[in-house]
Amino acid sequence: MIVFNLPNWRKGNFISRIFRIIFEKPKIKQIFGLGLPIVMILTGPISTFLTPLPAQAQTPPTVITPPAIIKTLHTFQKPVKGTISQGYHWYHPAIDIADNNGAFVYPIATGKVVAIGYQFWGYGNYVIIQHGETLTSLYAHLKTIKVNLNDEVKLDTIIGLVGSTGRSTGPHLHLEIIDNGVKINPYAIIDNL
Repeated sequence: MIVFNLPNWRKGNFISRIFRIIFEKPKIKQIFGLGLPIVMILTGPISTFLTPLPAQAQTPPTVITPPAIIKTLHTFQKPVKGTISQGYHWYHPAIDIADNNGAFVYPIATGKVVAIGYQFWGYGNYVIIQHGETLTSLYAHLKTIKVNLNDEVKLDTIIGLVGSTGRSTGPHLHLEIIDNGVKINPYAIIDNL
């Protein structure tokens, strides 16, 4: 068998031969020798993103318990049992609740009677009740008023009877709710309308 003596650069696999050729040359060694620290400095920060972080002790998760649910009575109630005959609009900032003539009208919440009056072309017989600092409610077209000025009213106080006084097309309650001087939609605060 004949054995050929091949130069060093031809021995080994392909990749090792390439590296052997590169690193056996003095000039290439010098270039790579100077460039290697620069390459390490530049690629160092990148390698920190690519390498996994060391294992850390995990703290147990904090359990957040929701606060207890407090059930309360409805603060605001529907003043009469009837059905809505006209809703809240920009040109009608109230709701009309049609009911039988003479049906009892209750306040939407506890409060104090701050005004009682009559308007021939407008509300007819009406009552205004103050609820707290900024909220008032107005009940209009009443057949009869059953409270007096400065009376304290509760949820079960009858403040009047459904009627059709003033400018009205039939027996109903015209209900306005005013918050800080602005008429608001009663649907926003009364659940069971």
